[in-house]
Amino acid sequence: MGQPGCPVCRLIRVEVRRFLDGLLYESSVDPASQHKFRASRGICNVHSQLLRETRGYSVPIATLYEAAIDELMQMTREGCKGFSLRKRGDGRQLSERLKPKRRCPCCVVTEEAEKLFAETFAEGLADPGFLQAFKNSQGLCLLHFRRLLEQNMPQQSAAQLLETQREIWGRLLVELDLFMARSGERGDGQPVGEEGTSWTRAVDTLGGLPGIFGNDYEA
Repeated sequence: MGQPGCPVCRLIRVEVRRFLDGLLYESSVDPASQHKFRASRGICNVHSQLLRETRGYSVPIATLYEAAIDELMQMTREGCKGFSLRKRGDGRQLSERLKPKRRCPCCVVTEEAEKLFAETFAEGLADPGFLQAFKNSQGLCLLHFRRLLEQNMPQQSAAQLLETQREIWGRLLVELDLFMARSGERGDGQPVGEEGTSWTRAVDTLGGLPGIFGNDYEA
């Protein structure tokens, strides 16, 4: 929690990266994994960005995507015979066949990790040291704050969660007000300090850290 952004988002991103490393290290030569990758049509747009950031796995990535694109080639090849966009419904039928048959595997990992970390976070609120670290942090993103509110936790822990998150939001509001007062044409001309990043932190507070909530994520 000493690092920027929602701690649950950060931990989820670690888990998704670990999953991708395993997928690329072992599964690129595993027929069963390639079959699943074909069925999911790769991974979703959001998590594809994490895949692009992965270094040293260009050949395994190519191997997996070759399998997925070959699947599309086979499906469209079968549809070429007698296919015409002029025929009512032909395009819609082919489009339906090309839809992913499995969810993005990274989105599945995200939801599994999120459940575990939310439960662990809820348990941690009973520990004074954990609670103090939470108070000193930048807080949870809105979605993971909601996830914590849904946990079955003691009333005192739930009250601490709500009070602490409100304190964190309050500090952020003060910084946003100060940033706006010192910036722009109507600014007071005073140097902008740490509050200069308040607007980016506000974006992360409501939307979560980048690359976490994929296209197949079930909010």
